[in-house]
Amino acid sequence: MAPSEEDGSLEEKESKKKPLSPFATAWLTFYNITMTAGWLVLAVAMIRFSYQKRTHKGLYRSIQKTLKFFQTFALLEIVHCAVGIVRTSVLVTGVQVMSRIFMVWFVIHSIRPIQNEESVVLFLVTWTVTEITRYSFYTFNLLNHLPYFIKWARWANVMSARFKVNNHHAELMVFHRVTDERENNNNTTSLSSCIQLVLLVNSLQFMVRCLL
Repeated sequence: MAPSEEDGSLEEKESKKKPLSPFATAWLTFYNITMTAGWLVLAVAMIRFSYQKRTHKGLYRSIQKTLKFFQTFALLEIVHCAVGIVRTSVLVTGVQVMSRIFMVWFVIHSIRPIQNEESVVLFLVTWTVTEITRYSFYTFNLLNHLPYFIKWARWANVMSARFKVNNHHAELMVFHRVTDERENNNNTTSLSSCIQLVLLVNSLQFMVRCLL
């Protein structure tokens, strides 16, 4: 399903107008079950690491492969919109998915000093709670059996302050890297471009949410 929480109501209204084919329903059900399981694995790994190590340092490195796999797997959500089995804007979905891909692969992966920052742990927790709730909601909805607590959790999550957190975590991480670069007297040209791109992505996400 598409990564925007706000476009869920639109998607559900559209899906009522034209039922999905059995194949599309089966595929989306499989996809959402897989993604729910993947983020649950991440949640368990994060809890286990925190309990055993009693620190957040090293947490990202311990779960990065799983995170990269499932976040990259979400590129299929753009395909779902493009072929029409999910009736949500390709642009909206593309901006949201690609901003996540950018954050994982081009910021955190390539700027290693920030991997132990608390801001990284903060958005990891935010993403994990959001995705478990969202994908489980879509799974049960496709199965026509939506428990009340899943529905409540999903909309409670939508109405939370998580968007404000996500809007600022990129700037916090990049700012830390800027400070680190200055201390080491390194060339910051590529870093400046990185900052501009992060800010652009965040601005696009904000504009998309305002238009919904």
